[in-house]
Amino acid sequence: MLKLFDDYNGHISTEILLKARGLKHLYSEFGKPYMFSGLHSVSFLGIVEFVACLVKMEGCDINQEDYARNTPLLLAAQYGHKGVVEILLGRDGIKPNERGRYC
Repeated sequence: MLKLFDDYNGHISTEILLKARGLKHLYSEFGKPYMFSGLHSVSFLGIVEFVACLVKMEGCDINQEDYARNTPLLLAAQYGHKGVVEILLGRDGIKPNERGRYC
């Protein structure tokens, strides 16, 4: 699981996920997800266990913005994933006041 989500930018499952959820605004003008990381994916879905593992990995950018300037924290909060929000807020360096393009 960690290997898959660690290198998740542009993965075909990201495209399927975003299309299924009607989130076309997360696509770049070229039709591919841009900067939508594994941490974005599991934060969006609310998978607490995966988030807890990914944030401990070296090189995990907890403040990475996707195409729409959404951070993993913003996605988790927007979709009501309290457990994920708590994990992310507990990390050093988190920027809780970042705003996405659409919210």
